[in-house]
Amino acid sequence: MIIESDDGAIRLSVSDPENSTANTYSVIVDGGYTQDTFKYIINIHNLKMISNDYQVKISSKLISEFTSSDGNLKYWVALEKSSTYGE
Repeated sequence: MIIESDDGAIRLSVSDPENSTANTYSVIVDGGYTQDTFKYIINIHNLKMISNDYQVKISSKLISEFTSSDGNLKYWVALEKSSTYGE
């Protein structure tokens, strides 16, 4: 999964980086974003979580925090080393 800044918005995409001919699905997240550029990559296999709604925080230090909407669950997921911030 790729989370990236895209011309004042945040885009979420799912694709197979090892297969350039694979389909890609993208969606723009509501709201504006006007700060630094970034491209965070999370290996989808690292997202084995209990089904719930989550608030997600992502650090430029290549770690993400997923907190369930009721606050009872919290996961930390490492980002891929190829992720970038402010470049």
